Amino acid sequence: MDISDPVYLSPIGALETGDGERYLGINGNITYCGSVYTPKIYIFDISDLHNPEEIAAFTNKQVKSIVTLESSGNYLYALYGLGFGRSELYMIDTSDTYNPVIVATLNDVSFIK
Repeated sequence: MDISDPVYLSPIGALETGDGERYLGINGNITYCGSVYTPKIYIFDISDLHNPEEIAAFTNKQVKSIVTLESSGNYLYALYGLGFGRSELYMIDTSDTYNPVIVATLNDVSFIK
């Protein structure tokens, strides 16, 4: 969104995968999108805001859905839902944006909201 005039916001570009994205993690020109409907994380290059480009997708087949995403430096933190109120926190190394890798997992983090 162009927010240069806060009264009249206007869209610049759009990201759409069809999975009902609800969570974004942004790190510079890279945006990570996730959804509660799928365990897939989409990775977009947004250096050209008018034409964002999907550059990779990452699926964690061990979980059901994404609860939230946070990005910091070369790491993406993804809280995944397992069902029945249980969650797992995954630390994903994104230093190679095209090939993210899970480097750590914290199991049963049902206390995190």
